[in-house]
Amino acid sequence: MANKKIPPLDLLFYLLETPGSPKHVGAVQIFQKPRNAPEHYLRDLVRDIKAVPVEPPFNYRPYFPRFGLPEWRVDDNLDIDYHIRHSALPAPGTDQQMLDLLQRLHCGVLGRDRPGWIFQLIEGLEGDRFALYSKIHHAYIDGMSGVKRMYGSLSASPHEKRILPTWSYTASSQAKQSIPRPGGDSLAKLGGTLAIQARAAIEIAGSLRRMGREFLQAKPGGAQPLFHAPRTRMNKPVDQYTLTGAQSDHVSLTTDVTTGTSHSLVTASAMACL
Repeated sequence: MANKKIPPLDLLFYLLETPGSPKHVGAVQIFQKPRNAPEHYLRDLVRDIKAVPVEPPFNYRPYFPRFGLPEWRVDDNLDIDYHIRHSALPAPGTDQQMLDLLQRLHCGVLGRDRPGWIFQLIEGLEGDRFALYSKIHHAYIDGMSGVKRMYGSLSASPHEKRILPTWSYTASSQAKQSIPRPGGDSLAKLGGTLAIQARAAIEIAGSLRRMGREFLQAKPGGAQPLFHAPRTRMNKPVDQYTLTGAQSDHVSLTTDVTTGTSHSLVTASAMACL
């Protein structure tokens, strides 16, 4: 197969990357082990995941020639044991222990001599749970394709046994899993999406109105005035070792006070960190 030039936008993520500002994205999924799962269930799961073929672009590695444009090259010696890993938390396996581990896993820059992704299964979470952590360079996926691949790797049926991880997902595999639905379902889905967007627009308008009143001191609106954010751990320079987190009950309490949504709060916090 002929080598492919790295598109300019994807290349930009490599050119702007530094140890203090890595350009990879991470995702964590937490699952409950099946009832009466054997002791070797997760070990067998990792073995089966490693046996699934790696599809483009996850078998590409970046190549930066001395002259000419950077390009993708197929890694004919892809080491699946490097990319797919299995680790365990010590007892009691709390969520905080998992977050501490994820901080260490996420902070390092992905090497450029291999395809830019790592997948880690983490067992030992309390409540008989386990986590899947994916770390992928932004040159390989964007937000929409990443979500599409994540949902494509999941199944809506408890009877589906086929394993389709993110790096093996393709458009053809999605077509095999898709189930024809009447046109009415599409219209209902479109209507639901428009309704959600309309509610979001109303919420944003209301928040801006309250913020404006507070800023002009015309009426107490309960909103935080512009340029008067309270001091937090994010009001200082961050690096690859900076760790911050919030429990779900704290997020819910904050959204109740600000009349916002959990999604908007988490998004705003992430953007502030970036």
